[in-house]
Amino acid sequence: MQRTLSISLTLSLLLCSAQVLAQSVLMPQSKLGFTFKQMNVPVNGQFKNFQAKIAFDPKKLASTVAELTIPLNSVDTGTADANAMLQNMDWFGVNKFPTARFVARKVTATAAGKFLIVGDLSIKGKTQTVQSIASFKPSAPNSLAGVFEGSLTIPRLSFDIGIGEWKDESMVANSVGIQ
Repeated sequence: MQRTLSISLTLSLLLCSAQVLAQSVLMPQSKLGFTFKQMNVPVNGQFKNFQAKIAFDPKKLASTVAELTIPLNSVDTGTADANAMLQNMDWFGVNKFPTARFVARKVTATAAGKFLIVGDLSIKGKTQTVQSIASFKPSAPNSLAGVFEGSLTIPRLSFDIGIGEWKDESMVANSVGIQ
């Protein structure tokens, strides 16, 4: 599921079919990563921990359930100083807002194996409707097990991420790409 600070998150969910409509997410094989631009230089990172609840059948899209909960203190940019800075109130404010959450409200097919997902993203006490284009690659023909990959773009400042001295978009771009 995905920008004006430019952050690109990579989300790959490997699904294992548990029953007709409910899938178990294989978390060790799943990833929620990101890239943002600081002074026009891409910086990569990831959230090392997140929970996902998925119920998906491409033939029953109205019954789809997709929920992600991300503990924001699990952010990893590769440097301890940056990770610590992202915890403070100017960024994620994890003491007051420990998690981000996405809940899908509607899923529609756009092409074979491609879907438009509309849902609500909540970060730092603010909720906005977002849209993502995602693909689903089944592990076998007609299987409900497989891999989801998607992307969306959010404006970080709409969620009060990177405020104060970091509000300057020449320092950190506003667009955040999430995949």
